[in-house]
Amino acid sequence: MKEIDPNYSYPGYYFNSGQMLATTGLLKEDDFAPFMDFGEPSRVHDEKTFPCVDQSLLNYIIPREEEKQRLSVCKMDYMYWGWGDLDGVNYHRWRDGVGYPYLIHWAGSKPEDISQWNGSHLWKFFEHYDQTREVPSERLMNKWFDERTVEMR
Repeated sequence: MKEIDPNYSYPGYYFNSGQMLATTGLLKEDDFAPFMDFGEPSRVHDEKTFPCVDQSLLNYIIPREEEKQRLSVCKMDYMYWGWGDLDGVNYHRWRDGVGYPYLIHWAGSKPEDISQWNGSHLWKFFEHYDQTREVPSERLMNKWFDERTVEMR
């Protein structure tokens, strides 16, 4: 980063741009223009420095603008890594309307066989709910959980 911005200093945090709440309109096209073209398709000038277009740029631009006091950032730990340990996460809490104070993030492309994914029973719960707006039955959830247990052995 020092190559493109000699004044850059690591802000002590980074984030996944898929899990953020933001006030729109604070950042303008001019904030991004030195680093990208807005044509169709849009592209960054330096893919080595900014390999994940939105996430890379936002992880540079937001802390820079925070330092200038153009915006403020509240840092909160509210994400579970989908590839990590999800054994303590129980779908019953969502089914019962209690939920959790965080989200689960699986990075990457969705595999053809979702049952191969860590926490696939949770993914299936939300996919079913998203498609039907109905909470899956206990029988269906137990089936997904049993599939996950068998695969983990």
